[in-house]
Amino acid sequence: TAETRRLAVSHCKLGHAGLAGHLLESVFAAIDSGLDEYETFRTLTAASQVLEEVGESHLAARALGRAEPFQDNYIDTIGIVRAALTTRLGSTVTEALIAEGAASDPAQLVAEVRAVLAAL
Repeated sequence: TAETRRLAVSHCKLGHAGLAGHLLESVFAAIDSGLDEYETFRTLTAASQVLEEVGESHLAARALGRAEPFQDNYIDTIGIVRAALTTRLGSTVTEALIAEGAASDPAQLVAEVRAVLAAL
């Protein structure tokens, strides 16, 4: 799952948002079949980067807030996405959305993220 998440982010950066969404959906589907909760949060972290890249900033910030501090090793995805969101939305809005995401129901948030990813 870690490799698939990184591959999805890479494809999104190359302009292949649909493929990125498909790859992340495959990770969420694998999680549905029995992987642990940490994998859900790590996948939300990767999804936040894809969502930010495609202009879904508000949902990206909420996903980031719920996922923190879970991320894959070696890449500070949370820091990268937080910086991009702060530039796009401003620090006050970004931090408010992150806090909203942190307090959200994980299942509902994952459902929202999956719906957007499926539409890419």
